[in-house]
Amino acid sequence: MLGYGRTDHSPYSPDLAPFDFDVQPKVKSQLKGRRCSYLPELRSASASIISQYNQDWSRAIFNKWVKRYRNCIAYNGEYFEKKMTSK
Repeated sequence: MLGYGRTDHSPYSPDLAPFDFDVQPKVKSQLKGRRCSYLPELRSASASIISQYNQDWSRAIFNKWVKRYRNCIAYNGEYFEKKMTSK
C-alpha cells in the first residue's frame, strides 16, 4: 500500500558485532579475577575500562568491522572466524 516491501533480515552474527569481537573480550580480560557484588558495580567497572580507549581504538574497531563484513559477504553469510586466515 505504501510502496514498501518486506526484506529478510539476516540472523545475528557475532562475526559482525563489534562489541562481541573486540570490546567484550578486552573488558572481560581486564575484569578477570575481580568480584563485583552487584550489577551497577559491574557496569561502572566496565564503563571505566571502555572510557580509557581513545579515538584510534574506535577507528581500529571500525576497520576490523569493515574487514569482517567483507568476509561475511565473501563467505555468503556463513560463520567465517576460522576461515578468515585462509582467504
